Amino acid sequence: MFWRGVVGYLPANLVQGVVGLLTIVTFTRLLTPAQFGAYAIGFSVMSLVHTAVFVWNEAAMARFWAGAAERGDQGDHSAAIYRAWGLLLLALPHAAAVAWLWPMSADLRHAVLEGLLAVAPRSFVKLAQERRRAAGEVRGAVMLDMGQTLGGFALGALLALLG
Repeated sequence: MFWRGVVGYLPANLVQGVVGLLTIVTFTRLLTPAQFGAYAIGFSVMSLVHTAVFVWNEAAMARFWAGAAERGDQGDHSAAIYRAWGLLLLALPHAAAVAWLWPMSADLRHAVLEGLLAVAPRSFVKLAQERRRAAGEVRGAVMLDMGQTLGGFALGALLALLG
């Protein structure tokens, strides 16, 4: 089981490494230093809000999945997790309001708000990924991880190209 996980998750780890390098190479060439700084702050705000608000719910999906599977009530477990996720979404308009009211340049505000827009879909995919990981569905978890990594890079590069 250990080696299945190591070998199974290797493609996702390789994709993350390559995309990390390509992100730096691509974005430093497509963006001005000020734009790259705004991108970095927007990405950081997205990561911070995601971690502060949603990660515990994703962890609960994984942590309690095995017990729910033993009892045969995975549907109830998933329903509780997704209800909590729906309630947690209420934090995003508040974070957007703070970003809107915070004194910063228009370009930086735009990057922060776009980062906040990415939090909900990112967390939604992470819930599905954690469920698959907890159920031992390595292939499904890896495919979601690689899809999110490659899709995020492609969307970011497209937006950088478009200006």
